[in-house]
Amino acid sequence: MKTLLSAFVVLASLLNLVGCVSTGSFYYSKGYDAHKAGNHSDAVAFWRKAAEGGSVSAQFALGVVYHKGEGVTRNIKEAMSWFRKAANNGDSQAQYNLGLAFGLGEGVPRDYEEAVKWYRKAAEGGLAQAQSNLGAAYQAGDGVIKDDKKAIYWIRKAADQGLAIAQSNLGRAYEMGVGVEVDYGEAEKWLRLAAAQGHKKAISSLKELKEKSQAAEAQRKERERQAAKARRKEQERQAAKARRKEQERQAAEARRKEKEREAAELRRKEEQRIAEAKQNRLMPASSGSGFAVSAIGHVVTNNHVISGCQKVVIHHKGQSVLARTLAFDPQNDLAVLKGNFQPSTVLKFSESSPELLQDIYVAGYPFGQRISRGVKVTKGIISSLTGAGNNFSNIQIDAALQPGNSGGPIVDEKGNVVGVAVAKLDIKKILKDYGTLPENTNFGVKTSVVKSMLDSNNIKLPQPSSKPISKTDLGRLIDDGTFYLSCLMTQAQIQKLKSKKVLFRNLD
Repeated sequence: MKTLLSAFVVLASLLNLVGCVSTGSFYYSKGYDAHKAGNHSDAVAFWRKAAEGGSVSAQFALGVVYHKGEGVTRNIKEAMSWFRKAANNGDSQAQYNLGLAFGLGEGVPRDYEEAVKWYRKAAEGGLAQAQSNLGAAYQAGDGVIKDDKKAIYWIRKAADQGLAIAQSNLGRAYEMGVGVEVDYGEAEKWLRLAAAQGHKKAISSLKELKEKSQAAEAQRKERERQAAKARRKEQERQAAKARRKEQERQAAEARRKEKEREAAELRRKEEQRIAEAKQNRLMPASSGSGFAVSAIGHVVTNNHVISGCQKVVIHHKGQSVLARTLAFDPQNDLAVLKGNFQPSTVLKFSESSPELLQDIYVAGYPFGQRISRGVKVTKGIISSLTGAGNNFSNIQIDAALQPGNSGGPIVDEKGNVVGVAVAKLDIKKILKDYGTLPENTNFGVKTSVVKSMLDSNNIKLPQPSSKPISKTDLGRLIDDGTFYLSCLMTQAQIQKLKSKKVLFRNLD
């Protein structure tokens, strides 16, 4: 049988009964501690007592140590016996290992049907590796009647759980039309997911898919060209035949109709050209804020500000600069841009940890430039040192944030950056969950997170200011160092992202 994975699960994931008071779980925990300390023989003794007391985890653990030969003489048949006991008691990992054993003929006679039986039990229990192997069995017809649609059903389940080999196999299925319709877009999606995990086959398949897509597109265009050419020749032949039959009487009419046809074709092509140009024309679709962190054009903002944008433009005091994305971090919602310009002011980063009740100022361009083109500043305090859901990479502030503030700097009275504005609470969700409207509850990413990202990209930061500065100097610093960012998209991108990203309302 072609199995997608060939290794037994490891022992490190076995201790899942800590806190139970049964004899079985007590001896299982003692065995786990002994095994962790390297006392494998003691671990086996404790696990045997736990297994005899009905501990499924201990039964599985004994299967692992007999398979590895840890604390006992390696005995594959004994390992299979313990795996079978755990499997019969509903342990998905043990069921998966039995499936592998029967598929490989290790410790038991090779039996593909028996392998499929155990894979199915583990797969129905939600184990991704078992789902993947069950799909492979249906693809190969090993132990079951070959059924590509059932194969795709199980492989997709494993792929949805993030198993790289299943994602790669699902991508290949879409590429070749095995069990599904050929869909290069879906193929690329799944292959990219697998490739992102370092799956070598997916990486090479992505290259092959690109070449195949290009070849298919070239063939489609050639067929269209040949069809158009054939239609044109047929029209000319019919026109010539009509002219011959009708002779002089129909000659003038034929010329008139030909002119009308050509004019209609020209109008159609022009309308098509205009429609395509409009569809592909880049337009400002959304906006955000950012600030300079180096004298050579590095700008920090939020990842969600630039996500999905065809191009990002940095605007400041009448100057517009095209930016490229140097780095992005979706987890912490950060991005670093690079523009070909030299900012007049670079904001410095505080080296001190944020403090509760610390006075702060938030700068940015809320609501884009519809209210006014100047930077806006709101004042507040740090109201919590953690973000929503105990997110320790965030701080909570009470300064007002609006759409468009995202990516703007949060600075202290010294003009040093202490955070990056990132989010506000969802009013509708809070009203639904708590029956009240949230007020002054907004969040920023801590500078420690931002500095780590900048350090990893070799961006050197200036030394922070050590003394408070006047409000006039602080205002000038914020005004010079904070930028308006516009996100440019095509109509097609806007239609695709309008339900996922805050876009301008009037885009015509």
